[in-house]
Amino acid sequence: MRYILIILVFLSVGANAQMVIKAHANYRPYASPAANLLLDDYPNAAAAYSLRKLDKDYTGAAIRVRKDTTGQPEQDIGFTASGDLDTAALKSFLNARSGFVVTWYNQADSAGIFGVRNLTQSTAASQPRIALNGVIEREYNKVFVRFAGNHLINNAVGTLFSGQNVPISTLSVLKMRNVDGAEQSMYAFSSNATEPIRRIRVSAGIFELWHRADNQQLDIVGIGNANTNLNNINVYQTGTQNTTEINGTIINQNISSSHTVSTTTTRLVMGGLLRGSFATAANVNYYELIIYPSNVISNRIGLNNNINDYYW
Repeated sequence: MRYILIILVFLSVGANAQMVIKAHANYRPYASPAANLLLDDYPNAAAAYSLRKLDKDYTGAAIRVRKDTTGQPEQDIGFTASGDLDTAALKSFLNARSGFVVTWYNQADSAGIFGVRNLTQSTAASQPRIALNGVIEREYNKVFVRFAGNHLINNAVGTLFSGQNVPISTLSVLKMRNVDGAEQSMYAFSSNATEPIRRIRVSAGIFELWHRADNQQLDIVGIGNANTNLNNINVYQTGTQNTTEINGTIINQNISSSHTVSTTTTRLVMGGLLRGSFATAANVNYYELIIYPSNVISNRIGLNNNINDYYW
């Protein structure tokens, strides 16, 4: 009788084990959705240029790079699974050569005209640098694009914004270099060959926001030597008010008769301004520039937290 009971228990355990195996064979792990990125939580940007991924659903590249060698080949460089610039792919493409940015792709497509809003530069001598002799430009453990008297431009007039005379908010992450004594424009919205509509510049270590409405600086922000710091510089606009914010602190607010930008004539220039042959250009390390066709100051804390969490 004892042997019969042992056999029955063994058969029972075996049958149950088989059932468990079958249950596990049909099991599929649940894939967690990708975490929201900046443009997911704060959508409707007109343009967004960054060396990190800003929209979890964005499938394009970050930048297009030219290799400084015979034939000067070009290649798109995308993002890693964690959302950083794919520096391994960049180094492999450059193969110890220098690299220059031909196109900085727009990650925001709120108006459905994605390709038109890219920043580009077809002239090799005017392309900003991403790597020198195979060594990628990097500081604060983040990759940047190095501007030194060169610029990228969105030259498709009337496509940057979706409406006429809209207020504009801009978020920038950058570091100025060699700022003493010379005017340098970090970016500008320009409409003619004489003066930009709006630009942020640094002159002798002082940040200034300029606007063509009254042809003078609206915000003058003395922050000491801008050459020593990585800065998050935001400008929020509504009606006739501009609010300038540096590294999460509101520095100045100014009132003027008109601050809005005519969208039918505006070009965006990064690293310079549209004045003749771009005589005014910046020495700046650029990490990120995001542009909203609206005032987003109500979201300033969340936007700053997102930027700070990534860069600092």
